[in-house]
Amino acid sequence: MNRKRLALMAGALLIALVAAACSNDEGGTNADQTSPAETVSPITISSGSTQIDIGGGELPDGFPDSFPIPDGSTPVNSVSGTDGYFVWFSSDQSVDELRSFFQENLPSNGWTISNTMETTTAEGTFTIYTISGNGFSGGVYVGESASGTDTFTGEYAFNVQLYPEQTSAGQ
Repeated sequence: MNRKRLALMAGALLIALVAAACSNDEGGTNADQTSPAETVSPITISSGSTQIDIGGGELPDGFPDSFPIPDGSTPVNSVSGTDGYFVWFSSDQSVDELRSFFQENLPSNGWTISNTMETTTAEGTFTIYTISGNGFSGGVYVGESASGTDTFTGEYAFNVQLYPEQTSAGQ
């Protein structure tokens, strides 16, 4: 579990640093008034098995097809590699619509919600779904102040973190 948290923090930090460096807008446009995909030019950084995509609008290679993505949602930033997938999404759906979507569609697509937690901070309320299925475990974070969403300029409605489940030798 510590390795997963470390990978998440490292990925989030790296994306934040790259996004901040790339969002220096000398054209005078206010990045706070644009969509996430418009705040930076799409870039990809690869190192070994890890790939970072910023502003690309596509799911990382190998992201599980069985994971349900709400209509009107676009992947904006992602970190992927052998340790898993971290994908930040914008969406035209409300937070309540997204919560309903995941509660209904995760189980119907082979994902188990093992825990749901709602947290309220000064920035707002967000919901965390702890999930597993289809060879992965992880979480879905829904809400304006969802973990990692405040790292970027723009509006990020939810993020998904998936880690390959470990199997024992001989199984």
